[in-house]
This record gives sequence, structure tokens and C-alpha cells, in this order.
Amino acid sequence: MLDIVQAASKERSAPGEKPPEVVAIEDVSPKSSDVLQPKANALGYDTGEDMTFPKEGIRAWLVVLGSWCGMIATFGIANTTGVLQEYLVKHTLSQYSESDVSWIFSIWLFIMFVGSIQVGPLFDTFGARALLIPGGVCQVLSVFFLAWSKEYYQFILGFSVLGGLGSTMIFNPCITVIAHWFWKRRAFATGIAASGGAIGGIMFSLSLSKLLETTSYAWSIRVMGFVVLFLCAVCATLVDSRGQKKKAFTNAVIDFKALKDWEFLTLTFAVFLVEWGVFIPINYIASYCVSRGLTTTYSNQVLAYLNVGSVFGRACPGYFADKWGAFNVMITTSFICGVLCLAVWLPAGSTKAGVTAFAVLFGFWSGSTISLTPVCVARLSPTKDYGRRYGTCYFFSSFAALTGLPIAGSLTDHHFLGLILFAGLIYLLGSLFFLISRLFAVGKQPIF
Repeated sequence: MLDIVQAASKERSAPGEKPPEVVAIEDVSPKSSDVLQPKANALGYDTGEDMTFPKEGIRAWLVVLGSWCGMIATFGIANTTGVLQEYLVKHTLSQYSESDVSWIFSIWLFIMFVGSIQVGPLFDTFGARALLIPGGVCQVLSVFFLAWSKEYYQFILGFSVLGGLGSTMIFNPCITVIAHWFWKRRAFATGIAASGGAIGGIMFSLSLSKLLETTSYAWSIRVMGFVVLFLCAVCATLVDSRGQKKKAFTNAVIDFKALKDWEFLTLTFAVFLVEWGVFIPINYIASYCVSRGLTTTYSNQVLAYLNVGSVFGRACPGYFADKWGAFNVMITTSFICGVLCLAVWLPAGSTKAGVTAFAVLFGFWSGSTISLTPVCVARLSPTKDYGRRYGTCYFFSSFAALTGLPIAGSLTDHHFLGLILFAGLIYLLGSLFFLISRLFAVGKQPIF
């Protein structure tokens, strides 16, 4: 395998020119971190191009740092929606139901994910920075609109729509760009970047909880807005894509050719399912605690506990994915998330110990939903088309983000029974489809 890659690299070099350094995957056994790469080569992907990467040095890790800041500014807010939901239902939008208020955040998530289909080709053509700068402007403005809004439609237009546009121009390049700089430690680097979302969730949820007790709602959100401004500036400075940009913009269309591959189609459905479930505990666990008679202070703190678990849950699975394979880890973690919902959250009731245990454990095991799904897509994609395939996958997954929270909200009752069952079962189904996708890709080779 190594000889083949080196030969391909030499053939591409001009006479007298030193062949580019190649990062080769010497072990393609099932224990390799890239068990899906042999199948990708069989599909006709350009092995020489896909496996030629720079050394993973300081420049690459600065890109990870910038992406980490971008994830705080986007998914940090997404991981704080539980605090915002609980406050808005009780105060500003008290005349609306849980399901109605959840549309504010589900539309925001939908636009963030559905924008991938457009942002992917734009990223392939113009690079990361051309998206991060306007995205940062939109993101900062949306947070200040969140502070200013009083009416339901103002939240939708100022935060959901504008913030969704800003988030999609930040989140997608921040995750996609990692695949341009890393191969051997791609999953680990992606996990480090994705952990920014959990750090942001801890930081924003605790600070908002404290600020809402001591100052006005508007100024609490404005403080978050100034933090987002700083983070977006750092992100736009450090993050840049690698390689030659395309001269002509390619129309943003769904990659139907990719959907003809059963492994990619089933992967897309698996991502749809886990995206359907991952935001349900994040968005509703604070409301769940209040409904069970627990204090508002604890209800907001438990979201921080969930994000603490998620910090490690986004970084650690990436390390193991580089050793055992991203698909193998996603199969395992998705299954465990389903079991946690049904076996820990469901019987927890109003016991702080049970709710806290669920929050920390779910935060840890669900972290891979954000950090490893892009790696799974990358394992089935040539580098030059990764942006398009990533956008295609998340275009369909965006409809899960749009409908998941309102559906879960409509299932709420005093015991949240329907909501918890819904979250647990779709996670188990997602695990099954990750397994099916892996079987299509590499057959019946051992899992580890």
C-alpha cells in the first residue's frame, strides 16, 4: 500500500522536482483508524491527492485553535439553549408553549445545518476566511438582536434567521478545514475543535444563569455578544484552508452521485437520526428539572454539567477513533446514548443524583455526535469533494434539527415520558444505521 501511494506521488511530480511529502497509511487492517479507506480507493477516489498532507505542526494546530473559538461562538450558544428556553417560556414569551418557543432554536439550527449545501461549494472555491468574516458579522448581530427582541417574530427574524446564517458560515468551515490539515490525527484534531462547543456551553450557561439573577436579560445577552465578537475575530484570523482554490464556483447542488453509494446514503440517515436526538436533552433538561420541582438555579447548572461531560466526550472519542475507527466509535457511543436516555434519565425522576449522572454521562457519550460525524463523512470522501459531500449530508440532517425540538416539545407532559422515549429510541436506531453503513463500506470485518 505504501509503495503504491509513493509511486503515484512520483508520477505526479515534474522531472527533477522533489515529490511531495506523503503521509501514508501503512496499516489497512480492521484495526487501522482508517478502515474505510480501502473502500474509498475502490470507488475511484484519487489516492495520491487524498493522502498528501503537510506535517501536523504549529500551523495546523493554530487552525484547530481558531476552529475551537468558532465552535464556542456557534455551538456554545446551541449548548445554552436550555437556559434560554427556560427563561423565555417563563418571562418574555410566557404566552407561548414549550413547543412554540423551541421553534426559535430549531429554525436557528436548521439554517445552520441546511446552509452546508451552499457553504460547502463556497468553501471549496474561496476557502474558509471568505466565509468566516461575514459569518462573524451576522453571528454577533444576531446575539444583540436576541437581547433586543420582545416579540416572537423578532426572535425568529433577528436571532433564528440571521444567527443561523452566521453560524453556518462559521461552523461548517471550522469543521471542514480540519480535514485539509490532518490525516493521521484527523479525528483527534476534529474532537479538540468540536470541544469548543461544550466549553462555550459551560461558559455561557453558567454566566447567563448568574447574570440573569443580578442584572437584566438584555445586558446578560449583550455580555455574551461581546464575547462572541472576540471569538469570531480570533477564528477569522487563525483559520484558513490549505491547497489550490478552484477558479470557478461550482453550483451548490446535492451530490446525488454520492447518494448512490449505499455506505454514504446510510451514513447520511444515521447522522440524521443522531442529530434528531442530540439537542433534545440539551434544550429540555432545564425545563424537565423545573417540572420536577427542582430549583431554577440547579436546572441551569445541570446544563453546565452536561457540557462538562461533553468537553471530554468530544475530544476523547477522537483519540480512540484514530486507533479503532470513527465508525466503530460512533456505533458504540450512539448505542450508549440511547441506553442512557432509557435506563438513566427515564427513571431519574426528581432525584438530583440521577439527573446529574445522566447529564454528565450523556454529555460525554453524545460528544462524538458533533466531533466524529464529519470524520465519518471524510472517510468516504476525496479531499477535493469533501466540502460538497459534507454539505449534502448535513443538508438532509438539517431537517432533523428543524423538527426534533418541536416534536419533542409536543411530547412533553408532567413526566416528560414521551420526550425521553423519543430521544432514546432514535439514538438506538442511529447506532444501527452507523453499523449498516460500516458493513456496506468494509463488509463483515471485525469491529475492532
